Amino acid sequence: MSYIIGLGSAGANIVRSIKNRIRDEIVEIEKISSYEESGCKSIVEEKILKYCSGNSNDQYIIVGGIGGQFTSKAIIETAQFLKNKKSFYYVILPFTFEGETRDKNAKYSLNYLQRLGVDIKIYDNQKEIQKIDWSVSVDEFMNKVNEDFLEVLKKLGEKK
Repeated sequence: MSYIIGLGSAGANIVRSIKNRIRDEIVEIEKISSYEESGCKSIVEEKILKYCSGNSNDQYIIVGGIGGQFTSKAIIETAQFLKNKKSFYYVILPFTFEGETRDKNAKYSLNYLQRLGVDIKIYDNQKEIQKIDWSVSVDEFMNKVNEDFLEVLKKLGEKK
């Protein structure tokens, strides 16, 4: 079985938008308030461990927009929990206008994932926005990431 785990707001939004188009198990893990105050580490750990203790043939597909405080940390923790499992990471990089802190957080998380040697597909919002036709609505632009993620899922399914 494949589990698709949406981390943070972006990850949860993506899995919500595609859940009627796939048969995989969907798991959403969103921020509650601030990372430390809400005990999110234990929430992430509890939810990840709940879904990741199954069959050794299970596959875990993690999706999230890195850069924010919650997902940047949660994706690292998730990678640590899944280091001996079949996993794939679909990460969305922030736009430059989101600021230096988000960029720094995203680079740190991405570097960490790359050092672990996990399979990653990077969706770079800034590069994608530079390619668009400006008559496209915000919803249409945001739907591009959903379609790209579905294409990745399709290719992962073909690899099984």
